[in-house]
Amino acid sequence: MKVRLEAVNAFYYPDIAVTCDERDRRPQQHFIAYPCLMIEVLPPSTAAFARGEKFADYRTLPSLREYDLVSTEHQQVHLYRHDASGQWSRQTYREGSGVATTAC
Repeated sequence: MKVRLEAVNAFYYPDIAVTCDERDRRPQQHFIAYPCLMIEVLPPSTAAFARGEKFADYRTLPSLREYDLVSTEHQQVHLYRHDASGQWSRQTYREGSGVATTAC
């Protein structure tokens, strides 16, 4: 499902978008506006865009708590988490590591 980013007047289609917000449950609405978690599976051709411009756009969403990037080139996942102070931190998980999301 597409995600609406009102602040940048854009729609994106993440591989996975999770929302817990009742405002996203309207029957006639065909997009998510308040995601708490988004996951992108990254082929090498789109990795730079997902880490750069797309992530900058996603950070305009006040509801977003976590943005996860799954590499198809390397066996790793980058988790970007938004904390209570408004900062984003990154954790990298590699082959053999357990990964736990914290959104919603």
